[in-house]
Amino acid sequence: MKNLLLYLFFVLFLTTANFAKIKSVEKHFCVKPFQMIELQNLGSSRIHIKAWDKNEIYVKLKFNFSSSDYDYESKVIRSFNIVSSEEDSILLIKQTRISSESSYAKFLGIKFRFSFYENSDIEGEIYVPRSNRLKCFQSYSTISLENMRNEIQFYGKGNTLSLTNCALLRIIENDYGKTNIEKSSGNLFIKNKSGTVKISDHSGTLFIEGEYSNITLNKIKQKVILNSKNAKHILTNLKSDLLVNSDYSTVEVENVCGAASINDRSGNISVRNAASLDINCDYTKVYASSINGNSEKKCKIKGTSGKITLENSSAKIYIENSFSDIVLKNIKGDINLKGKSSTVYAEKIKGKWESSSEYTRLTVKGLNGKYVKAANKGETIEFDLESVPSIVSIINELGAIKVSVPHDYSGIVNLSDTSGKIESNIPLKTKQIGNAAIASGRLGSGYGKINIENKSGDIIFSKK
Repeated sequence: MKNLLLYLFFVLFLTTANFAKIKSVEKHFCVKPFQMIELQNLGSSRIHIKAWDKNEIYVKLKFNFSSSDYDYESKVIRSFNIVSSEEDSILLIKQTRISSESSYAKFLGIKFRFSFYENSDIEGEIYVPRSNRLKCFQSYSTISLENMRNEIQFYGKGNTLSLTNCALLRIIENDYGKTNIEKSSGNLFIKNKSGTVKISDHSGTLFIEGEYSNITLNKIKQKVILNSKNAKHILTNLKSDLLVNSDYSTVEVENVCGAASINDRSGNISVRNAASLDINCDYTKVYASSINGNSEKKCKIKGTSGKITLENSSAKIYIENSFSDIVLKNIKGDINLKGKSSTVYAEKIKGKWESSSEYTRLTVKGLNGKYVKAANKGETIEFDLESVPSIVSIINELGAIKVSVPHDYSGIVNLSDTSGKIESNIPLKTKQIGNAAIASGRLGSGYGKINIENKSGDIIFSKK
């Protein structure tokens, strides 16, 4: 009985199984120099498109097809062809074959078919004149294209697309696909959703719409505009400006000769070596270093509830960020900082310092600047001044103030505390009025001015 069942299964398999049939097509189509070549819907395929100097299109393709309906399979194989048509300045190249309607049977005017499947695939080469414009409509295929001199437009989805040494890229739409571009040029618009894009050594402006797509760019010579979200972007060696709008994303940037502007919410940003920087970054971790523009370049970071680290930079720094941890190290440039409910630690700063904050712990070590202005509330302010300042103005409320100046400071010192004590290692005239304390004096004959005011907190002022 068991052997009989195996025999019946084997017979059934032989009567229902079909193996793919293959048809080869080889065609030549003449092309006029002014015509745009349009390749349209060749089906799921693996095609290598090559450029040459002849004024013709050469097609050499192999069509593989299989179906559960043997007669239908044979009809499709016989009907398959590559044909051309001309309309105005367009030469259209497309496939022809009978439709799957041919696989239906009819009974009493009703179409039906039993268990049915079909599979098809096209592979081969297409040679096109390198100096003609090219437009391609293709989906769910593997396509490579190289050495084109004229305009290229590509429309489709789900493709694995490779473009090399193409001189005039214009439009690429490839949602859910993989796009790789090398050694090419042209002002290019790319639309790629839920896929990947890799571009290297490109000359021309890039405008990329890439939701949920991971983008890798390297050696881009003109401006880059990238709109995305919920993705990872690696952007390196950019010769011009960069604009990124990509919430919930990881953005890694390195070596930008122009201005870098990044908007990222609930993400992670890293920037190394840019001429200037402008970041909007709510709920985002930010690391930036080597922001080294000229005197007119700036580094601006605005957001809330994140972590910011900025170091080894020469630029004017503007930070407006609340509920965050902020670290500044080895900065040459003026600092302007605003925020509340944060922790700020700065060291080795060379430039003016100006900050306005609330409930923020502010610690500045090794400040080398002629001008210091700080206002805070609800936490301790601490300044360690490395060089002799010209003007120092510090106001705090409900928190201590600690300031140390170089031993050779020369000028006026005025300290006042409405509810707290004043401690100093230098001789100042002091006066106590109730809970209030005042200390003042002149050190040397210099023109420096130090004014420190506190409400409900101690003042500790010292010379090193």
